[in-house]
Amino acid sequence: MGQPKRVVYRALIGGYEQLREEPVVHDTDISFICFTDDPTLTSETWQLVVEAPRFFLDLTRSSRALKILGHPVLHEYDETLWLDNTVALKAPPDQLFDDWLARADVAAPLHSFRRSVLAEAEAVIDGGFDDFARVYEQMTHYWASDGQLLDENPHWTGMLARRRTEKCAVAMQAWWEDVLRYSRRDKLSFIRAMRCSGGGGVVRTRGVTALGLARVAASGGTVVASTWFWAEGGPPPASGTHRRAGAALGRGREEPHRDRGPARGGHRPAGSISRRGPSSD
Repeated sequence: MGQPKRVVYRALIGGYEQLREEPVVHDTDISFICFTDDPTLTSETWQLVVEAPRFFLDLTRSSRALKILGHPVLHEYDETLWLDNTVALKAPPDQLFDDWLARADVAAPLHSFRRSVLAEAEAVIDGGFDDFARVYEQMTHYWASDGQLLDENPHWTGMLARRRTEKCAVAMQAWWEDVLRYSRRDKLSFIRAMRCSGGGGVVRTRGVTALGLARVAASGGTVVASTWFWAEGGPPPASGTHRRAGAALGRGREEPHRDRGPARGGHRPAGSISRRGPSSD
């Protein structure tokens, strides 16, 4: 069996970020592709593919579509690695592919600060990253169908390795449908989609933990470093404490640069969300 054909890719939609170059491209045969809606963009390390936004007035979901569903250009590859533009590879990704996908078809780092899906929802609401009612409805629906899901450790999907399989394709479609139906913050729907991939069966998913992540000081914000990559605003190391998912939605902030400011209607009204549903006071 030959070596799988691999690609690293990212999307830069809306022109609000400067493309981060990846010098490690010169030390590997793996392709590096960046999808962009800017025909004037140039790069020394990325192969650029111009793609119009799927939703002209929703650039965030336009980028999420490329992240989750991919693009016809990617169909020739057996394995893919999505990178947020906040991530910089420190070494060629060959070994990362080998390790992450050794016994899985989908792999992403576990979020080491937020210890439950509900805690992630708290951060989304209190940070103003999406509409309260939309996130509330999502968590309520998840609780009704699989209450234990809310206690699961969420994944940090700024890096996402995948093997091209039928089950994976079904799971990605399910994930995309939840991002359209509920919050655009895709971490909230990732675990559910990997578990509920319809007739294709549950996709083999790995939560990557053994990366030796460490927070280091750097100008311009938090930088997370590992053997293979560093990520600005990525998953910080575990704090040693967390609230159970039964707690009311509380305090938290994360990645304001990704969605560029509070969502309209993103404040939290009176009441709270818990695994029992809304409070009556």
